[in-house]
Amino acid sequence: MERGGQRVRETGESDIQRAAPRGLARRAARVPGTGRRPVTTAEVGRPGPRGRPDRPPSGVRSPGRPRDARADGAIIEATLHTLATAGFTGLSMEAVAARAKVGKATLYRRWSTKNTLIADALATLVETAEPVDTGSLRDDLVAWLNTVRRHNLQTLAGRIMPRLLAEREAHPELFETYRQQVMEPFRQQAAKVLTKGIAAGELPVDLDIDLITDMLVGPVAYRQYTTGYNEVSGTRIAQVVDTVLGGILTHPRSVPAEESISVPEIADAGAASRPDEPIDAAGRRRGTSTTV
Repeated sequence: MERGGQRVRETGESDIQRAAPRGLARRAARVPGTGRRPVTTAEVGRPGPRGRPDRPPSGVRSPGRPRDARADGAIIEATLHTLATAGFTGLSMEAVAARAKVGKATLYRRWSTKNTLIADALATLVETAEPVDTGSLRDDLVAWLNTVRRHNLQTLAGRIMPRLLAEREAHPELFETYRQQVMEPFRQQAAKVLTKGIAAGELPVDLDIDLITDMLVGPVAYRQYTTGYNEVSGTRIAQVVDTVLGGILTHPRSVPAEESISVPEIADAGAASRPDEPIDAAGRRRGTSTTV
Protein backbone atom coordinates (compact mmCIF):
# COMPACT_ATOMS: atom_id res chain seq x y z
CA MET A 1 0.00 0.00 0.00
CA GLU A 2 1.08 3.63 -0.46
CA ARG A 3 1.31 6.27 2.26
CA GLY A 4 2.65 9.78 1.64
CA GLY A 5 4.05 8.75 -1.79
CA GLN A 6 5.98 5.79 -0.32
CA ARG A 7 5.21 2.14 -0.62
CA VAL A 8 4.63 0.47 2.71
CA ARG A 9 4.74 -3.28 3.15
CA GLU A 10 2.53 -5.22 5.54
CA THR A 11 5.34 -4.91 8.12
CA GLY A 12 4.75 -1.18 8.20
CA GLU A 13 8.28 -0.29 6.94
CA SER A 14 8.67 2.43 4.34
CA ASP A 15 11.02 2.39 1.35
CA ILE A 16 13.39 4.76 3.20
CA GLN A 17 13.56 2.45 6.18
CA ARG A 18 14.35 -0.55 3.96
CA ALA A 19 17.03 1.37 2.08
CA ALA A 20 18.86 2.47 5.26
CA PRO A 21 21.18 0.14 7.12
CA ARG A 22 19.28 -2.29 9.23
CA GLY A 23 20.55 -1.13 12.59
CA LEU A 24 20.26 2.56 11.74
CA ALA A 25 16.68 2.13 10.57
CA ARG A 26 15.80 0.35 13.76
CA ARG A 27 17.49 2.99 15.91
CA ALA A 28 15.75 5.75 14.01
CA ALA A 29 12.40 4.03 14.46
CA ARG A 30 12.72 3.91 18.22
CA VAL A 31 10.92 6.54 20.30
CA PRO A 32 13.51 8.79 21.93
CA GLY A 33 13.85 8.29 25.68
CA THR A 34 11.81 5.09 25.77
CA GLY A 35 13.85 2.45 24.00
CA ARG A 36 10.69 1.31 22.22
CA ARG A 37 9.65 1.75 18.64
CA PRO A 38 6.19 3.08 17.73
CA VAL A 39 3.36 0.74 16.82
CA THR A 40 3.26 0.08 13.06
CA THR A 41 0.24 -0.18 10.79
CA ALA A 42 0.35 -3.95 10.75
CA GLU A 43 0.34 -4.10 14.55
CA VAL A 44 -2.82 -2.09 15.00
CA GLY A 45 -5.50 -4.36 16.50
CA ARG A 46 -2.96 -7.05 17.44
CA PRO A 47 -3.56 -8.22 21.04
CA GLY A 48 -0.92 -6.99 23.48
CA PRO A 49 1.07 -9.08 25.90
CA ARG A 50 -0.75 -10.85 28.67
CA GLY A 51 -1.07 -8.93 31.90
CA ARG A 52 -1.05 -5.56 30.10
CA PRO A 53 -4.65 -4.69 29.20
CA ASP A 54 -5.30 -2.12 26.49
CA ARG A 55 -7.82 -0.10 28.62
CA PRO A 56 -7.39 1.18 32.16
CA PRO A 57 -8.81 -0.89 35.02
CA SER A 58 -12.48 -0.37 35.83
CA GLY A 59 -11.59 0.89 39.31
CA VAL A 60 -9.88 3.96 37.92
CA ARG A 61 -12.23 6.98 38.17
CA SER A 62 -12.12 10.29 36.38
CA PRO A 63 -10.52 13.26 38.14
CA GLY A 64 -12.64 15.16 40.66
CA ARG A 65 -14.72 14.30 43.70
CA PRO A 66 -17.34 11.55 43.05
CA ARG A 67 -21.01 12.61 43.20
CA ASP A 68 -22.83 11.54 46.36
CA ALA A 69 -26.32 10.22 45.55
CA ARG A 70 -27.39 10.75 49.17
CA ALA A 71 -26.93 14.49 48.72
CA ASP A 72 -29.38 14.47 45.80
CA GLY A 73 -32.11 12.92 47.94
CA ALA A 74 -31.47 15.29 50.82
CA ILE A 75 -31.65 18.32 48.52
CA ILE A 76 -34.92 17.17 46.91
CA GLU A 77 -36.50 16.49 50.29
CA ALA A 78 -35.38 19.86 51.63
CA THR A 79 -36.76 21.60 48.55
CA LEU A 80 -40.21 20.05 48.97
CA HIS A 81 -40.41 20.88 52.66
CA THR A 82 -39.25 24.46 52.08
CA LEU A 83 -41.72 24.88 49.23
CA ALA A 84 -44.57 23.63 51.45
CA THR A 85 -43.75 26.05 54.25
CA ALA A 86 -42.44 29.13 52.42
CA GLY A 87 -43.79 28.86 48.89
CA PHE A 88 -41.87 29.67 45.73
CA THR A 89 -41.11 33.26 46.67
CA GLY A 90 -39.81 32.37 50.11
CA LEU A 91 -37.65 29.51 48.86
CA SER A 92 -33.97 30.28 48.35
CA MET A 93 -31.03 28.13 47.32
CA GLU A 94 -29.27 29.04 50.56
CA ALA A 95 -32.27 27.89 52.64
CA VAL A 96 -32.44 24.58 50.77
CA ALA A 97 -28.70 23.97 51.18
CA ALA A 98 -28.93 24.69 54.91
CA ARG A 99 -31.93 22.39 55.36
CA ALA A 100 -30.27 19.60 53.35
CA LYS A 101 -27.01 20.13 55.31
CA VAL A 102 -24.92 20.47 52.16
CA GLY A 103 -22.70 23.23 50.88
CA LYS A 104 -24.00 25.77 48.39
CA ALA A 105 -21.35 24.63 45.92
CA THR A 106 -22.74 21.08 46.13
CA LEU A 107 -26.22 22.39 45.40
CA TYR A 108 -25.22 24.63 42.51
CA ARG A 109 -23.18 21.86 40.86
CA ARG A 110 -26.42 19.89 40.53
CA TRP A 111 -29.00 22.66 39.98
CA SER A 112 -27.91 26.05 38.73
CA THR A 113 -31.31 27.76 39.17
CA LYS A 114 -34.20 27.62 41.60
CA ASN A 115 -36.71 26.85 38.82
CA THR A 116 -34.90 23.72 37.65
CA LEU A 117 -34.48 22.56 41.25
CA ILE A 118 -38.19 22.95 42.04
CA ALA A 119 -39.25 21.33 38.75
CA ASP A 120 -37.13 18.25 39.49
CA ALA A 121 -38.41 18.13 43.05
CA LEU A 122 -42.04 18.26 41.90
CA ALA A 123 -41.33 15.42 39.47
CA THR A 124 -40.75 13.12 42.45
CA LEU A 125 -44.37 13.63 43.57
CA VAL A 126 -45.87 11.75 40.64
CA GLU A 127 -48.65 9.33 41.60
CA THR A 128 -48.87 6.14 39.54
CA ALA A 129 -51.18 3.93 41.64
CA GLU A 130 -54.07 2.29 39.82
CA PRO A 131 -57.63 3.00 40.99
CA VAL A 132 -59.31 0.52 43.32
CA ASP A 133 -61.54 -2.06 41.62
CA THR A 134 -64.38 -2.98 43.97
CA GLY A 135 -66.75 -4.15 41.25
CA SER A 136 -69.06 -1.18 41.86
CA LEU A 137 -68.91 2.14 40.01
CA ARG A 138 -70.13 4.03 43.03
CA ASP A 139 -67.70 2.37 45.47
CA ASP A 140 -64.79 2.82 43.05
CA LEU A 141 -65.46 6.56 42.89
CA VAL A 142 -65.79 6.80 46.68
CA ALA A 143 -62.47 4.97 47.12
CA TRP A 144 -60.76 7.20 44.55
CA LEU A 145 -62.09 10.43 46.06
CA ASN A 146 -61.02 9.29 49.53
CA THR A 147 -57.53 8.74 48.11
CA VAL A 148 -57.52 12.33 46.83
CA ARG A 149 -58.69 13.58 50.23
CA ARG A 150 -56.00 11.68 52.12
CA HIS A 151 -53.34 12.74 49.61
CA ASN A 152 -54.18 16.40 50.17
CA LEU A 153 -54.18 15.88 53.93
CA GLN A 154 -51.19 13.63 54.57
CA THR A 155 -48.60 14.36 51.89
CA LEU A 156 -46.22 17.15 50.97
CA ALA A 157 -48.01 17.50 47.64
CA GLY A 158 -51.21 18.43 49.43
CA ARG A 159 -49.45 21.08 51.51
CA ILE A 160 -47.64 22.44 48.44
CA MET A 161 -50.83 22.82 46.41
CA PRO A 162 -52.22 25.99 48.08
CA ARG A 163 -48.76 27.59 48.03
CA LEU A 164 -48.42 27.15 44.29
CA LEU A 165 -52.04 28.09 43.64
CA ALA A 166 -51.50 31.43 45.40
CA GLU A 167 -48.52 32.17 43.13
CA ARG A 168 -49.96 30.84 39.90
CA GLU A 169 -50.16 34.26 38.27
CA ALA A 170 -46.51 35.03 39.02
CA HIS A 171 -45.17 31.55 38.17
CA PRO A 172 -47.58 29.86 35.73
CA GLU A 173 -44.96 27.45 34.40
CA LEU A 174 -44.29 26.15 37.90
CA PHE A 175 -47.96 25.50 38.59
CA GLU A 176 -48.26 23.80 35.19
CA THR A 177 -45.43 21.45 36.20
CA TYR A 178 -47.28 20.65 39.42
CA ARG A 179 -50.53 20.10 37.55
CA GLN A 180 -48.95 17.66 35.12
CA GLN A 181 -46.91 15.79 37.72
CA VAL A 182 -49.39 15.63 40.61
CA MET A 183 -52.93 16.55 39.59
CA GLU A 184 -53.14 14.93 36.16
CA PRO A 185 -52.35 11.38 37.36
CA PHE A 186 -55.27 11.57 39.82
CA ARG A 187 -57.58 12.80 37.07
CA GLN A 188 -56.48 9.93 34.85
CA GLN A 189 -57.44 7.49 37.59
CA ALA A 190 -60.92 9.00 37.74
CA ALA A 191 -61.16 8.85 33.94
CA LYS A 192 -60.44 5.11 34.04
CA VAL A 193 -63.25 4.52 36.55
CA LEU A 194 -65.75 6.61 34.58
CA THR A 195 -64.73 5.04 31.26
CA LYS A 196 -65.33 1.60 32.77
CA GLY A 197 -68.79 2.77 33.84
CA ILE A 198 -69.52 3.89 30.28
CA ALA A 199 -68.41 0.51 28.92
CA ALA A 200 -70.70 -1.24 31.41
CA GLY A 201 -73.68 0.83 30.30
CA GLU A 202 -74.05 2.55 33.66
CA LEU A 203 -73.09 5.96 32.28
CA PRO A 204 -74.05 7.65 28.99
CA VAL A 205 -71.60 7.32 26.13
CA ASP A 206 -71.42 11.08 25.62
CA LEU A 207 -70.45 11.75 29.23
CA ASP A 208 -68.08 14.71 29.72
CA ILE A 209 -65.45 12.99 31.85
CA ASP A 210 -63.45 16.16 32.57
CA LEU A 211 -66.57 17.94 33.80
CA ILE A 212 -67.63 15.07 36.08
CA THR A 213 -64.10 14.86 37.50
CA ASP A 214 -64.26 18.58 38.32
CA MET A 215 -67.66 18.08 39.97
CA LEU A 216 -66.24 15.32 42.17
CA VAL A 217 -62.96 16.98 43.16
CA GLY A 218 -64.28 20.53 43.39
CA PRO A 219 -66.37 20.27 46.59
CA VAL A 220 -63.63 18.33 48.40
CA ALA A 221 -60.80 20.70 47.43
CA TYR A 222 -62.91 23.77 48.18
CA ARG A 223 -63.75 22.65 51.71
CA GLN A 224 -60.20 21.49 52.42
CA TYR A 225 -58.52 24.69 51.29
CA THR A 226 -61.09 27.14 52.68
CA THR A 227 -62.43 25.58 55.91
CA GLY A 228 -59.59 23.31 57.02
CA TYR A 229 -58.18 19.96 56.01
CA ASN A 230 -60.21 18.01 58.59
CA GLU A 231 -63.56 19.36 57.47
CA VAL A 232 -64.11 16.70 54.77
CA SER A 233 -65.21 13.39 56.26
CA GLY A 234 -65.72 10.03 54.64
CA THR A 235 -69.47 10.58 54.92
CA ARG A 236 -69.20 13.82 52.96
CA ILE A 237 -67.16 12.02 50.28
CA ALA A 238 -69.97 9.47 49.84
CA GLN A 239 -72.55 12.27 49.67
CA VAL A 240 -70.60 14.04 46.93
CA VAL A 241 -70.33 10.84 44.86
CA ASP A 242 -74.01 9.96 45.31
CA THR A 243 -75.10 13.48 44.35
CA VAL A 244 -73.04 13.51 41.16
CA LEU A 245 -74.00 9.97 40.16
CA GLY A 246 -77.66 10.76 40.73
CA GLY A 247 -77.55 13.15 37.81
CA ILE A 248 -75.59 11.06 35.30
CA LEU A 249 -76.53 7.39 35.80
CA THR A 250 -78.44 5.92 32.88
CA HIS A 251 -80.53 3.91 35.38
CA PRO A 252 -80.65 5.90 38.65
CA ARG A 253 -80.48 3.87 41.83
CA SER A 254 -83.81 3.28 43.47
CA VAL A 255 -84.23 4.70 46.97
CA PRO A 256 -84.97 1.97 49.58
CA ALA A 257 -88.40 2.11 51.24
CA GLU A 258 -86.97 2.98 54.64
CA GLU A 259 -85.25 6.03 53.10
CA SER A 260 -88.37 7.36 51.39
CA ILE A 261 -89.82 10.56 52.80
CA SER A 262 -93.59 10.95 53.25
CA VAL A 263 -95.18 14.40 53.08
CA PRO A 264 -98.10 14.81 55.51
CA GLU A 265 -101.28 16.49 54.34
CA ILE A 266 -101.93 19.87 55.87
CA ALA A 267 -105.40 20.95 54.81
CA ASP A 268 -108.54 19.10 55.95
CA ALA A 269 -111.23 17.70 53.68
CA GLY A 270 -113.35 20.82 53.87
CA ALA A 271 -110.69 23.16 52.59
CA ALA A 272 -112.26 23.44 49.17
CA SER A 273 -115.57 24.69 50.59
CA ARG A 274 -113.93 27.39 52.74
CA PRO A 275 -111.03 28.70 50.63
CA ASP A 276 -110.76 32.09 52.42
CA GLU A 277 -110.76 30.78 56.00
CA PRO A 278 -107.29 30.88 57.60
CA ILE A 279 -105.55 27.68 58.67
CA ASP A 280 -103.42 27.33 61.83
CA ALA A 281 -100.06 25.53 62.17
CA ALA A 282 -101.75 22.21 62.93
CA GLY A 283 -103.74 22.31 59.69
CA ARG A 284 -107.09 23.20 61.34
CA ARG A 285 -109.41 26.01 60.36
CA ARG A 286 -109.24 28.82 62.80
CA GLY A 287 -112.34 28.98 64.97
CA THR A 288 -112.83 25.21 65.00
CA SER A 289 -112.35 23.09 68.10
CA THR A 290 -110.97 19.61 68.51
CA THR A 291 -112.33 17.14 71.04
CA VAL A 292 -109.72 14.96 72.74
